[in-house]
Amino acid sequence: MVPLVLQKMNLNRPPRAPYTWLPHLLILMTSVTLIIGFIALRYLEARLIAAKGEHLALAAAGIADKLDLLLYERYADIQILSRLTVFQGNDTQAKDDILEMFRQLYPIYRCSWPDPRQYRSQQGRTGAQQPGMVSASTGPRRTACARRASLGRLGRRMGSRI
Repeated sequence: MVPLVLQKMNLNRPPRAPYTWLPHLLILMTSVTLIIGFIALRYLEARLIAAKGEHLALAAAGIADKLDLLLYERYADIQILSRLTVFQGNDTQAKDDILEMFRQLYPIYRCSWPDPRQYRSQQGRTGAQQPGMVSASTGPRRTACARRASLGRLGRRMGSRI
């Protein structure tokens, strides 16, 4: 037999309900969890924004480098073309041939230079244009190139290529 141990009881005190501190503990644990979650969410947001900023900075630097290289190459092309003796004379067919060669070698020139045949036809119609005053923003070739470029930008914005 197990001996019964009599506990001392304070008879002057009313009996207490068990676990009266439990609701306070639940509220404390919930609030601590929410505070830690809020801090972790803010930290994660800051890290994601910083990572996206670094990525965008690298992309911007790459774009700036490509643009710088492209402009330097175009400047070099202009310097080469300006020193050619054919451009210092009046032989328009030779000039057209060299410009057409550049247009075929470099795809970037396909939309940026007007077609020489179109220039001569416009000059013959209006008679008011002076040499060197070519409007590069008119004509079917330029309009088609501009339309393609705007559709490409729209497609990239929409997430696909048109």
